[in-house]
Amino acid sequence: MNKNFSLGISKPLNILDRDIRNLLYFTIEKNFLIHTSITYPINYLIIKYLLREKDRLKINFICKILGDSLKNFENTISLTKLKYGIKKIHILQLVNLPLKNADKRNFDSLDIYEFKKIISAINKLKEKKIVDKFYLQVFSNDSFEFCNKIKDYVDGFAFYANINEIHLKEKVYNLIREDNIPCMLLSIFGNPKEDKSLNHDLHLDSFEFSQTNFTNNTIAVGRTLKISRLKEISEFKISEKKKFNPKHVETSEIQDTAKNFYERYNVTTFTYVIIFIIKCLIKRILGNVIVNFLKKKLKK
Repeated sequence: MNKNFSLGISKPLNILDRDIRNLLYFTIEKNFLIHTSITYPINYLIIKYLLREKDRLKINFICKILGDSLKNFENTISLTKLKYGIKKIHILQLVNLPLKNADKRNFDSLDIYEFKKIISAINKLKEKKIVDKFYLQVFSNDSFEFCNKIKDYVDGFAFYANINEIHLKEKVYNLIREDNIPCMLLSIFGNPKEDKSLNHDLHLDSFEFSQTNFTNNTIAVGRTLKISRLKEISEFKISEKKKFNPKHVETSEIQDTAKNFYERYNVTTFTYVIIFIIKCLIKRILGNVIVNFLKKKLKK
């Protein structure tokens, strides 16, 4: 893997755009990881049908997978492999857990029997080399006690973090650092559109933050459409540690449900694909600048 960075592709990719194609092939060439999910519209079709098989099979995928039941776990593993046309998943990111009480996410509420069946299934996938690692997504309101107990079952934790905010309790953050638990930092660039004070080096500052403020083998997951940023990250060397002062914040985010997961997966219908292709063709004919200008005018 290269530099512990993963390209996030949660928004539909305009594969008719040469720059987007170059971005994907550069990601593959540099051995960056790709973070994705079958819940992200269109993109599994692009990966499966518009990338050469030899290139597609080189990708180290991080994929979101359901973990609320063994049935949903096995189903989303099968769907992910089928829809992306891949034989293995480098890291599966479990987005939820089997709970006896959906309103309480703690170790006592965990359906330990169902959870251990899922862990057993993961271990079998590892033995067959279908899966390399298993990360659990943890949330800002997860307690220290919960994280301290669940850590023995996982290869790492996935959570939201950027140079301004870490979506974890400070005690959980300290546990991760002290026990050197591998991390996956989701949305590492934050939301730059909402912060006009950010400089043009946000991508490099964010990557440095991920590699100096967490644990060994921390993976930064960031979304970008600019190949120049990936090139700079691939060449970046940390020479002098910058000081970052992120806040520990608690949000209302809770674990995903199977119902929501499958609803988002089912968005990619034949009609959705046709409309998306038409939009891509319009952008290609008119150009992104004109399309974006018209969008702004229509919003007004």
